[in-house]
Amino acid sequence: MIPRPSPLATPSREREANFVAGDSLRAWAALGVFSVHAAVGSLYVNKDFSRPGGVIRQLLGQLGLAGGVALAGGTLIFVFFVLSGYLLSRPFVTAYVASAPRPSVRAYLRRRAFRVLPGLWLAALVTLMVFTVADEGWWRRVAPFLLVQNIWPSDYGNHIQQIWSVDVEVAFYLLLPLAFLAAWRLTPRATSASRRAAYILIGCGVVFLASVRFDLSALSGAPGWNRTILVYGLAFMPGIALAVAERTSWRLRLARAGRGWWPAALNAAGA
Repeated sequence: MIPRPSPLATPSREREANFVAGDSLRAWAALGVFSVHAAVGSLYVNKDFSRPGGVIRQLLGQLGLAGGVALAGGTLIFVFFVLSGYLLSRPFVTAYVASAPRPSVRAYLRRRAFRVLPGLWLAALVTLMVFTVADEGWWRRVAPFLLVQNIWPSDYGNHIQQIWSVDVEVAFYLLLPLAFLAAWRLTPRATSASRRAAYILIGCGVVFLASVRFDLSALSGAPGWNRTILVYGLAFMPGIALAVAERTSWRLRLARAGRGWWPAALNAAGA
């Protein structure tokens, strides 16, 4: 009698590629992020940043309830981070936990580059051509194209500061395969699937705590450093944890414990 193959040993690439709920989640998150940028942009247009009290107080004072809704919408940026952690880590988690063939890092990076860079470079180029910016050196004009304008702030970067989250996303894109390559090298082949899953969750916990610790440090208050993967790395960890749960028996336990609350709880943990 031929034994049935384990679902961990033969992951379905088609199944991994389809996550229908992700589209609606992205739509809601995009609307929320757009609302806060539109609200803050109105303060720029009306020159209201010159008034004391900070952005939050000015939004609430000028726009009232609409300003509060816009601020709440801005927190939905974490939905993108959690989704990225979940969707991008799935093939790596499956390959690592099940000792299955590894996904191609070269193909992964190529897809990420073609998805992000062309539109971002076009936006950065148009911004440079349309707006008059201070002459602060060529390296600061190149920074948005290299996705490092968060740590090299400039007048030019202020005109396109909404791409700060893309810098964080791309940093995660690069670090994710490096982390799993290190895990493959350090983990003995005979290690069980459950122990491999536990290693990933322990790693997520370490990154989460380290990110919180950095956020509380003095360096995170320096210009630009509060918008880097060092601070926002924690937001990707719930997504990776969800990918681990999906590939192990913990998925069934979570489903029995509460059919609708645990994805929302993981998202809330990232926020």
